[in-house]
Amino acid sequence: MGKKKKNPLKKQLEIISKIVNILAGIATIVAMIYNTFFKG
Repeated sequence: MGKKKKNPLKKQLEIISKIVNILAGIATIVAMIYNTFFKG
């Protein structure tokens, strides 16, 4: 059991968190644009 194997689940979680961060950034930009153009 001395073999060091990369944890695929951890890698998936890292990818998911990156995607979530990107989506959050996009959502923030969209919200800013929306507020700029549709404030009234």
